[in-house]
Amino acid sequence: MTNAPSNIKLEHIPQSLRLTPQWVAWRYITRDGKRTKAPVSPHDGSLADSTSNSTWGTFDQAIESCRKDSSV
Repeated sequence: MTNAPSNIKLEHIPQSLRLTPQWVAWRYITRDGKRTKAPVSPHDGSLADSTSNSTWGTFDQAIESCRKDSSV
């Protein structure tokens, strides 16, 4: 398991959810003048699509993406 960002409490995430490869990270973006959270692919940091599994990753990939990118 990768090291998670300090504000994520991994023990609260059920193992059954961790095993599904349907994870994304997120980052704040400004849309229509408002700050909002956008889903981000853990593979390359591009915007993720909730209907496209090519933009999803594993739990560990999403945690690693968050750890590497402080804006996520």
